[in-house]
Amino acid sequence: MIEIMKQHNRTTVWYGDLDLIEECAKKSHIPHKHPQNLIQQVLNALDRSPDFSKCYIFSDVSGRKIKYRCFKLKN
Repeated sequence: MIEIMKQHNRTTVWYGDLDLIEECAKKSHIPHKHPQNLIQQVLNALDRSPDFSKCYIFSDVSGRKIKYRCFKLKN
């Protein structure tokens, strides 16, 4: 993921970055799954990585507060 983020001049990745997540999954040889499962699998891997710090993006959708995981490169 780090290589992909640097190619796209990005320092953060979140649930909505499907293009980055799908590219990461393809390079990591993760089998094709439903997009929601794929997103969760890649974000869970980033959560375990020492190279990323976790934060959240907060959203209000029709009065319902939602938080999305976001990961930022540490270096």
